[in-house]
Amino acid sequence: MKNQILVVDSGLGGLNVLRLLQKSMPHRNFIYFADEAYCPYGEKSTECVKTRVLKIVDVFKHVACATVLACNTASVCAGDELRQAYAPLFDVVLPTAYAVKQSGAKRVAVLATKLTVQSGVYESLLAKCDVDVTSVDCGEFVGLVESNAPAGQRLEVVKSHLSDICGKVQTVALCCTHFDYLLSEIRSVVGCDANIVSSSRALAESCVNALASNEQATSSQKGQTVYLSSKNDNVYKISQQTGLPFQPFVL
Repeated sequence: MKNQILVVDSGLGGLNVLRLLQKSMPHRNFIYFADEAYCPYGEKSTECVKTRVLKIVDVFKHVACATVLACNTASVCAGDELRQAYAPLFDVVLPTAYAVKQSGAKRVAVLATKLTVQSGVYESLLAKCDVDVTSVDCGEFVGLVESNAPAGQRLEVVKSHLSDICGKVQTVALCCTHFDYLLSEIRSVVGCDANIVSSSRALAESCVNALASNEQATSSQKGQTVYLSSKNDNVYKISQQTGLPFQPFVL
């Protein structure tokens, strides 16, 4: 029976999306798939990411009533093709661009992985809204999150990537769901005056708005979540960091 919402990311980043969905739709059942075996997506080729994500979604097509690509890189590489084959499918790009537009900012920094930056998708979408976009390749941030790097190292790396945009932008868009884990470091570098848009929150709100009509709000039964990782030797690491019972799943 198709009664589970599939949430896919390369690793820990999509947990930010999942938690917001769980909070807003507590009676829903979820599958969270962390593709740790291929993390980080941002350093792979576009074709590699697309092939991989298509394979993952296809594996769960018989049980997933909806799919959430909780990853900007996966959304850029495979979102259009997946949307045609596995509706309903939600990716992060359009909700994030809309959230940036709603901020009213005319000078925006897009923090993303290399593949997302190279795609130019946010520049293209926001140019239509007369927004000046500066894209910054912050793919190194993903490794900081996945390795649970110490605070000092996180701040040093964030500074090295963002010092050039300090005071020059009105909104900073976190166009990788991993980056929410570095929010305090990013905020300390870009300053309190900059508005920060989270792609995790933008995507979650979009999903909830679309699926709320089917939410069994009157049900007394709480939904269940299955946590899966594609890399066996990373299961323990992820469990230690998040307190979640990840299980191995080999594709």
